[in-house]
Amino acid sequence: VSLQTSKLSLLFRGQQIRSYLSHSANQFGRTAAISATFFIAAAWSNRTGSVVGSAHQISVHFWLVASYLLDGFSVTAVALGAGLWNRKQTAEFFTLSRKLLLLSVVVGFIFCSVFLAVPGLVTIFTSSHQTILEVRSVWWLIAVMQIPNSAAYTLDGIFFAMKNFRD
Repeated sequence: VSLQTSKLSLLFRGQQIRSYLSHSANQFGRTAAISATFFIAAAWSNRTGSVVGSAHQISVHFWLVASYLLDGFSVTAVALGAGLWNRKQTAEFFTLSRKLLLLSVVVGFIFCSVFLAVPGLVTIFTSSHQTILEVRSVWWLIAVMQIPNSAAYTLDGIFFAMKNFRD
């Protein structure tokens, strides 16, 4: 009986692992696409010269600082939201979702405001006048995009939390 029980246990774990892998395929695809985009953009910008390459790297660093912090809302949505969703506590789930979405947009707005109010942040990474001018040519875009970026991260976590992890 114990041999049969262990086989069933192993089979169940295998099905559970396949289910988790299936649910994670979207996350893996998104991560691979983002990584490929950063890799291609870095290669392209560095081929256009040191000023553009430096400006690109500085812009990416500011984008990533905000993104890593904003991604915390996505992780929170998955960690707390999946449990609520799977327990069919939809009212609590949607309350949590609204609060996280609002809070993330507020934080995105704060990043946007700080980036717009303090364009001199670029000088943390360089003193090259040409590089600073190059970064400032897209600085407004980096700043403004923090608001939809924050919403996108949080919505990604909310939608991922709505998956049924008990298949």
